[in-house]
Formats: sequence, C-alpha cells, structure tokens
Amino acid sequence: MLNSQLKPAYNLQYAVENYFIIHTYVSQDRTDYNTLIPIVEMHKEHLDTLLKEFVADSGYISEKNLLHLKDLGIDSFIKLQEHEKKKTKAYYKDISKHYNMDLVEVEEDGQTQKAYICHDGRTLKHKKSEVHKRNGFEQIYEVMPATAVRVARIRPSVCTSMIRKKIKTRTKP
Repeated sequence: MLNSQLKPAYNLQYAVENYFIIHTYVSQDRTDYNTLIPIVEMHKEHLDTLLKEFVADSGYISEKNLLHLKDLGIDSFIKLQEHEKKKTKAYYKDISKHYNMDLVEVEEDGQTQKAYICHDGRTLKHKKSEVHKRNGFEQIYEVMPATAVRVARIRPSVCTSMIRKKIKTRTKP
C-alpha cells in the first residue's frame, strides 16, 4: 500500500485438538467473530460429531457465537473483551460509567422506576428505550439523561453553558 501498511486479505483459522490441527478455514473476514460458526459446522460435517467444549480468545466473542454454541449444547470458554480492563483500578474509578454510579429507586407520578445517581449528585431517570438491530439481533438500551446543570465560569471569556449527561444501559431481552 502507499502508506506502508500491511493489511491482510485473508484470515486463516486453525482448529486444534490435543495439539493436532483438525481443521483449517480461510475467510476474507477481518475479524475472528465471523469465523467461529463455520469452524463448528465444518467439524460437524467432516467428523460427524459435535464438539463438547470450545476454547477461544476474546476475538471470537459475540452474542451470535455464544447463542450458536449454546443451541448446539457446546460448553464455551471464551475470554470476555473487557477482561483485561476490569483488572485495572481505572475501570472502577471511571465516573462516567453506569456501573460506578449508585442505582436507586425513585417514585414519580405514583410509579417506581430505577435511576442512577452520578458522582455529582444528579439523578439520571429512565426517559426512553432504544432498540438497535444488528446482525439479526435486537439490543435494547435504556436512555437516562441527566437534568441540566450550570457550569461555573473558569475564565471571564468562557460563557456559562449547560451540560447534559446521558447514559445508555443494555438490558437483556
């Protein structure tokens, strides 16, 4: 390429059992998560048997892959993508993430709903749910905007502005 980057055109996958290569699979997918299902199906077709367990790195994790393995009754051991991040202190100190906020129940108009209290005391209440469809799967997000708060002036030339904080949490269908 003109910018001296090497970009592979093919993705080669090996299926290994007891240190022996039992399958190979070549695809043009740039990522690994689209190659798990073809490898499992190839194993089923060529050896006429199902796998009992599937071990893979975090590149293979996706909802589609995990559901496929579950439907076939295969135990999956796939590292989560956030595994390394979760081992850091910064992960648990990030004040913008909902998992680092207090979850409370608030009552509004006679109904109880869940809300988050952020680090500066603002309440983030459920406003709406958004449905995102991707790869044949539906993901439901709860949108919780915060109330507007005035920001103190840092310099005389900076005018006061309004901050809006919004978080989205994914719910399981």
